[in-house]
Amino acid sequence: MQDPDLTAAAPRRCDQSSVTAVGGTQVRQRPQPGLSSRSCAIFAIMQRILAALAIAILFHAPCAEATSSELQIIVHISRQQMWLLQSGTHAYLGPVSTARRGYRTPTGKFRPLRLERVWYSTRYDRSPMPYSIFFHGGYAIHGTVESRKLGRPVSHGCIRLSVANARLLFKLVQSRGVANTVILVRN
Repeated sequence: MQDPDLTAAAPRRCDQSSVTAVGGTQVRQRPQPGLSSRSCAIFAIMQRILAALAIAILFHAPCAEATSSELQIIVHISRQQMWLLQSGTHAYLGPVSTARRGYRTPTGKFRPLRLERVWYSTRYDRSPMPYSIFFHGGYAIHGTVESRKLGRPVSHGCIRLSVANARLLFKLVQSRGVANTVILVRN
């Protein structure tokens, strides 16, 4: 399996042009001169919503082959990014946060062990872990309300992503089934 073109999803600022890759299609977006920081933030949120909708459409479209193939969740620790692979199609899900210095995120190939829509950490001050997909002991992929920290290693070892993306991923894993889902965590 080859990695998707990860340069297409590099972090961007509002004053730079960017390329967004969804389902193998690249869309170049030009900077908007004179945008205020609030307009820039709204623009960024709209981009994320549109990307999530595109992924939802891509993975929920009726396809005989899709129901029999495996859903792969690919996490790149060094890039702090998550990709999905289904029926040979890569889709960028978004930035993640993995273990900060002094902690570790396990690497390797895993299957989901259990799904918990509502969960609170039993180890770290009952921190909320919405839409948890546990894959190795107490390690999980889950949503975080601290979305401003995504893209940087800040967790105790879990893989954090935005709540909206965690909800989407949770529903994908539920619909495909844990037996048909693989989680690949790479450095």
